[in-house]
Amino acid sequence: MKSLDVLLATNPEQPQTIGRLFIQNRQIFFEYNTEWLSEGFSVSPYSLPLSSGLIKDDSGIWQGLHGVFNDSLPDGWGLLLMDREMRKAGINPRNITPLDRLAWLGHRTMGALVYEPSDGPSGDPLMVDLHSMANNAQQLFAGTSETVLPELFRAGGSPGGARPKALIAINGDLITTADGDIPTGYTPWLVKFNAKGDFKDAGKIEFAYSQMAKDAGIDMPETQLLEGEYFAVRRFDRVNNQRIHVHTLGNLIASDFRIPSLDYADLFKVVLDITKSRVELLKAFHQMIFNIATHNRDDHSKNFAFIWNAVLKKWQLSPAYDLMYNDGVYGEHTMTVNGEGKKPSVFDILALARTFDVVNEVSQLLNETGNVIAKADDYFHEAGVSPDSIKQLKHAGFGELFKPGLSDDFDIGRGELPDDKPRRKFD
Repeated sequence: MKSLDVLLATNPEQPQTIGRLFIQNRQIFFEYNTEWLSEGFSVSPYSLPLSSGLIKDDSGIWQGLHGVFNDSLPDGWGLLLMDREMRKAGINPRNITPLDRLAWLGHRTMGALVYEPSDGPSGDPLMVDLHSMANNAQQLFAGTSETVLPELFRAGGSPGGARPKALIAINGDLITTADGDIPTGYTPWLVKFNAKGDFKDAGKIEFAYSQMAKDAGIDMPETQLLEGEYFAVRRFDRVNNQRIHVHTLGNLIASDFRIPSLDYADLFKVVLDITKSRVELLKAFHQMIFNIATHNRDDHSKNFAFIWNAVLKKWQLSPAYDLMYNDGVYGEHTMTVNGEGKKPSVFDILALARTFDVVNEVSQLLNETGNVIAKADDYFHEAGVSPDSIKQLKHAGFGELFKPGLSDDFDIGRGELPDDKPRRKFD
């Protein structure tokens, strides 16, 4: 594939062409359409300013592809399925370009960006049996099967992340694949399946996490447990079949999520710069606090994203996602907290809050989160998490940020920080 039209399908029935991707001398270029320059917005503020002329990506991270378009491609699990299907079609994945992959997806992407011409599979939605899909996903992930169920390929070929997952649509007891437009009367969801090394009740644990996050006041989509075990989250890139433009932090600032290199201070700076909103900044602080409190150390740069509000014509922080226990790389947060990755404390949180002049607000977020974490056992029990898993979570450090009996010798409300790094008990 030498060139592709890039369209914004906010309204899937009337997608707008925003520009063109093409390859020349083994380099990938993007050029905005003249009409888009006069009426549109920058789909990636840092790397694709709204200006005429050819724009080349110089980061070297995504085989020359611009980060915002890389957001349309899967990684990990989705890439595995895509490569399997390409080989079945007689295509060697090693011999194709990122544009070939985008064309393969066409309109079957997450977010609002779609690509034409499309040369990948198409067809009507397929009915889904979750148990069959989960078993097939686990066999593929473990390398014990080469067969991909048609519905698993259709539903699982575009999501990112390492864990097996699928895009589905639900209408009562009916479940179909949802890799493109959502059928009338259905709602769009993303469902996750267990991978090797996960807790056996990982879906129930993630559901408990989502309920705690909501009750702590974090902006979190609707979640549910399907068949009593599969964690499902309502997709925020679809609203009444309208597509929402989503851009991950890592691909926005050209930071490879596989290489830990950011601090939460970097996230906060981008949030302020992109959204110009103190409210959005506090949403990011709140998610950081929750990640620390619940031992979610998989807080890399693709687990934070921005969405374009087409009505208000501005960027906002996306709802939270992938809130789940994770021990991180070598037991550290992927994104450090005030430079600390192993055991970030209340001191580190408040030091960042003081830097961004939000100490009083962050103090309140700490208390609100602490009140919910204190009742974590209730959430785990209600979700059906096993006593053994709860014990493992606590042993690993869940809730340690608010562990009773730790130092209480500074005034959090006034932001009086000592020279060392004590932790504080929250009532």
